[in-house]
Amino acid sequence: MKKIINWFKSSKSDFALFILFLILINIVSYNAYIRFDLTSAKSYSLSKESKNLVKNLEQPLSVRVFFDDNLPSPYNSVSQYVKDILVEYKGAGNKNFSVSFMDMSKSENIELAQDLGLRQVQLQEVKNNEVGFKQAFMGLAITYGDNIEEINPITSTDGFEFNLTSKMSKMISMADTLAGLKNDEKITLTLYFSDILKSLGIGGAEQTVGYVKDAFNKVNKQNQDRLEIQVVNPLSSSDAENYAKKYGIQIIQYKDASGNYEKALIGLVLEKGDDFYALPLKIQQSFFSYQVTGLENLEESIVDGLESLLKPLGHLNVPVHEIAMMMSIALRFIPILLEETDKIMKAQIARGADLESGNIIQKAKALVPILVPLFVSAFRRANDLAMAMEARCYHGGEGRTK
Repeated sequence: MKKIINWFKSSKSDFALFILFLILINIVSYNAYIRFDLTSAKSYSLSKESKNLVKNLEQPLSVRVFFDDNLPSPYNSVSQYVKDILVEYKGAGNKNFSVSFMDMSKSENIELAQDLGLRQVQLQEVKNNEVGFKQAFMGLAITYGDNIEEINPITSTDGFEFNLTSKMSKMISMADTLAGLKNDEKITLTLYFSDILKSLGIGGAEQTVGYVKDAFNKVNKQNQDRLEIQVVNPLSSSDAENYAKKYGIQIIQYKDASGNYEKALIGLVLEKGDDFYALPLKIQQSFFSYQVTGLENLEESIVDGLESLLKPLGHLNVPVHEIAMMMSIALRFIPILLEETDKIMKAQIARGADLESGNIIQKAKALVPILVPLFVSAFRRANDLAMAMEARCYHGGEGRTK
């Protein structure tokens, strides 16, 4: 026993103890995931909003990642970033959040990616001083309930966390809102479309009904089949005028075979009870012809319309987005202004200002050297924020990108 103790005390044991220490560190690190984000911008750290979203999930939400291996630079770093940040989501999430990294060398996963709507992107790569091209999958699919959304392609790390969290939040919000509808209650998508438009030489008119039905089927499938569709063909000019007046949709004047002026109608409306939301579907002049516009992004338009229709204050013309933005900015500035106030007070006290003694009027006057620089600082910050928002083409909720 003494020999063992003496051996531990001697320098001979140092190397053996060092090896043992490394083994223990490896065992601990294998069983406990720990990672430090040393980047100045905290690029590999999740925001508080993202952590709270996946931490408080009440239903299963899964993310399936479809990235090919051996991607050329710089796309290989994008692939690694996506995997790293999703590991962060997994670490912050509860048992309802799951992430799967699909092996794209298997044909069944390629078929699954295509079934989910993911498509390969063409990437440029350089091999042996020769420029070539490679087809690769670089996307992911999010599943929440019956709703499946994809982010594809992911060719840059810029804004990835924001896009992913926004997409998941939107899916959860929509599912929760639709789940709150009564069992027999549905949201109606109505296409008001005069058949005569097909014979007036308007581009896209003959395909309009088919495009709308295709988009409806995809959105309805993703939203628990809580939607229904109908196509209304106004029988007379007076009917067209009544619908146009009620929903604010477009009315078209044309000459019939007898030379008389008649009126046709085109519009797409979401309705829930007495509330409605008109989608951007209309006829516009382009160069030498007329064209139906709004068909290219019908699915997104329907989803955005559902979101607006189901907002509790939307039908009261309350500027929900603007109020929310003002509140969030105000809350964001509270800790900043408190910190600024503390700095100004300490600076004034250091200059000999007396903020404690005197009556109410004297104390109020003593606050002037604090309030003036505080207001100046607040207005300067507000001006900087306004310029930054304008530089990013922010114009409020109307027309805002999703």
